[in-house]
Amino acid sequence: MSEFNKGFDVGSPDVGAALKLTGRECLAEICRTAKVLFGAHTVTIGSLRVVEAEHLFFEAFSSDAINFDTTGFPTRNTPCFDVLQKGEPIAILDNATKQYPEAAFLRKLKSKAYVGFPLINAKGCEFGVLALKWSEAIAPTLVENVKTAIGPYLHRISDELRRVTTSHAIETMISPVGPSAMQNDEIFRMIVKQAVELTGVQAVVLVKSCGDGPSVFKILAAYSEGTSLEKWVGEDLPYNGSPCGKMIESDMFFQERGVLNDFPHLELLRSVSAEAYLGFGFRDSAGQTIGHIAFVHDRPMSSRACKCQLMRMISSRAGQELQRFDLELERNSMDTALRVRSKLESLGIMAGTIAHDFNNQLAAMIGNTELALMEMSPQHPSQEYLRAAEESMWRARDVIGELMDFAGNNPSAAAEPIALGEIVSSAVSEFIPVLEGDGNIRIQIEGNFPKIMGRRVQLIQILSNLIANALDASKPGKHPGIEIKAGMANCTSIRHEKCLTGHCAEFPDRCVFLEVSDKGRGMDSATAERVFDPYFSTKGVSRGLGLSSVLGLAKRLGIGLTFESKPHRGTVFRLYFSKLAEDTALALGETTPEPEHALPAPQRKSILVVDDEKDVQDVVFKLMKTLGHEVHRASSGEDAIELARTIPALDLAIVDVVMPGMNGVTTVSELRRMNQGLPAILVSGFSQRNLSESLVQDDRTKFLVKPFSIKNIRETVTELVL
Repeated sequence: MSEFNKGFDVGSPDVGAALKLTGRECLAEICRTAKVLFGAHTVTIGSLRVVEAEHLFFEAFSSDAINFDTTGFPTRNTPCFDVLQKGEPIAILDNATKQYPEAAFLRKLKSKAYVGFPLINAKGCEFGVLALKWSEAIAPTLVENVKTAIGPYLHRISDELRRVTTSHAIETMISPVGPSAMQNDEIFRMIVKQAVELTGVQAVVLVKSCGDGPSVFKILAAYSEGTSLEKWVGEDLPYNGSPCGKMIESDMFFQERGVLNDFPHLELLRSVSAEAYLGFGFRDSAGQTIGHIAFVHDRPMSSRACKCQLMRMISSRAGQELQRFDLELERNSMDTALRVRSKLESLGIMAGTIAHDFNNQLAAMIGNTELALMEMSPQHPSQEYLRAAEESMWRARDVIGELMDFAGNNPSAAAEPIALGEIVSSAVSEFIPVLEGDGNIRIQIEGNFPKIMGRRVQLIQILSNLIANALDASKPGKHPGIEIKAGMANCTSIRHEKCLTGHCAEFPDRCVFLEVSDKGRGMDSATAERVFDPYFSTKGVSRGLGLSSVLGLAKRLGIGLTFESKPHRGTVFRLYFSKLAEDTALALGETTPEPEHALPAPQRKSILVVDDEKDVQDVVFKLMKTLGHEVHRASSGEDAIELARTIPALDLAIVDVVMPGMNGVTTVSELRRMNQGLPAILVSGFSQRNLSESLVQDDRTKFLVKPFSIKNIRETVTELVL
């Protein structure tokens, strides 16, 4: 039996040196000195994690028995547990391992005797243990000696331990910080892992609020000692029916016990055998819920945890990172939108220019073909070939129309009131053979809302492209997880910078939205910047203009368009409609009927044809001649003005809008200075959107889109001059 009777003499050089130190160095020196003075083989100072009497973390130790290869041990069924529960010293003179047979750490040390002291924090709560252990039995006099010698210094040791644990927690929670050190996903994983290690709870979950209200939350990170929670990361779960829902109105929710009984349907809680729950909510500067952090334990949790500064420190750090994450997402989304819009504007200009030039060529080809058919006998064997060629040219016009849609310059047909539900049904029906039934697409129409003004065919085309993109994004062998929603939205919440079409800033407070989302592969930032490029595909095989036509049509129809995507978490496209049937007049547009040939000529008129494209000029000149008119022609606006001065009576001008030098609009204005009230037909491969309002609304001015049929131009001429 050990007979050490030395006192813990503050005059001892070793003890004096220890008490002059601070922090972890002080604790380590106290352990070493106590071991020497009292003949113990191991002395440890451990800090308690947040969940009381659960786990001790070694802050300092000195031992001859083993090399420490652990940072701590569970306190259940150990003498340290009783020290913490009773709040007073405990001494075991012999057979410590027999009294605590489940205390693995005692067995590992082969300890027979034990003396432990509780360490008290500033709030009077036990938060650590100073423990001495011997490999042989000790005498009662040694126990009294130890208590008498160490007792007066427990307050100082507790202060140093508190300083060490606080410094450790602060260092842990502030390093590393922000995206410069690691990626967002890594930061969130680090926070929840550190939270479990620092507090000793069973699991910690960090979530981000999503949707209006919010209605759902997305799990950003989850960690539990010994249990993998990765499968829930990225999942969207409803607030309704979960303890998280309690934090939408309040910043904290605490349930001491029975949480799994109250929420038995939540698989994540079941996986960690949840008993207690403590959650802290986060809000943005506007007071809106943006997420929360939850501490979950498999045993009852003390209400002290609600006031625990360490837990609140962890929650504050998590909230700051979540706010930074939201701001970063917002900034990245705006940057991406601006880059996409800038690039698409350039591509749109290029596509529009190509389409315009090709429309000029088509106008010449169709015009010459129709003239040939007019002069050819119906029984001529070449009639069949020319008609086939003519049909191909009209189909080519439709292809060019796709480029014009992308450029936002395709002439619109008449807008009509449309119920979005009908558009959704028509678009989804196209994919039923692929989906083996429409059950793979979830459709959610939220209440009654006005019809929108638009073009049915183009709206179906937009939605079909978005559904096709969602199907392509689905993971092989997985449910596509496509969801289509429609309803009313608050348009004031749409950031103008995120609107790819640039229309959202002009929208009223309320508008109709249509959303297509999937849970597929998602896109990284590089892919997101190219997704609206013509013919771009991540599949290696392009299916055409794809999403670029969606953007072009949306721009043309005045529809707002936003999208968000993240790798492995899917993509969301949202369309916003501000033109509603209840407050929007029908916009009349032009249609191109099937061409008819061998039409009788109207009354003879004097007509001036102005076009810088010689092929188009020749066709219109010949056509007007064929119809019996006196025709003059010029290749520029300036030449047309000079020529008009030599024509005694000019009845009509047919003028190309886009010409070098003086454009068509200016040319018509100058001609009317000399001939007031002169009727004019403006022709272009672009739409009439860029024409001045006065010209568009002027009864003396008509607009024709290239290519046009003989019937189109003849009827327009007749309407203006007869």
